[in-house]
Amino acid sequence: MALEWNVPYEEYKNYIIYAVPLNEDGSVDIRFENATGCNELRKAGEAYKISLSKYQYKNNLAVSSNDYNLYYINVDIKDENDLIADTYDGNIELSIEGNAQIIGVDNGNSSDIHKNKYSYKSKINAFHGKALVIVKASKESAFSLYAKSGNLSSYIEVQN
Repeated sequence: MALEWNVPYEEYKNYIIYAVPLNEDGSVDIRFENATGCNELRKAGEAYKISLSKYQYKNNLAVSSNDYNLYYINVDIKDENDLIADTYDGNIELSIEGNAQIIGVDNGNSSDIHKNKYSYKSKINAFHGKALVIVKASKESAFSLYAKSGNLSSYIEVQN
């Protein structure tokens, strides 16, 4: 089940908006009376920079001689305040240097059937300001991944 409220952002941007469950008679449902969850939503600005961050999975598959690691590189398009620019869906061009190769890209958009997503592996459209690059790299050497989208660019150096 999903709920949605349309609240004019500009009019209420300086207020805290609470969602409180009510019973049919309008009283507060006591099961949630002391709920502690809180979430602040802020509207992101225009795309300002590309942020690349990695996490590593060791190759534990019985494939090859176990001479490599897999790295999942998050590609985040951010605004000046370091918020994800969630309206950004521009094309991201990728390149790599070193003893490594891009073996997959994704953006989380299940309706994106663009051929770049599955074949070229050097381009991907951002989806809500995000994308993912999977890199297979030798355990013995470093590599650099470069990302460019419009006038934005960034790179990450990974030491194995």
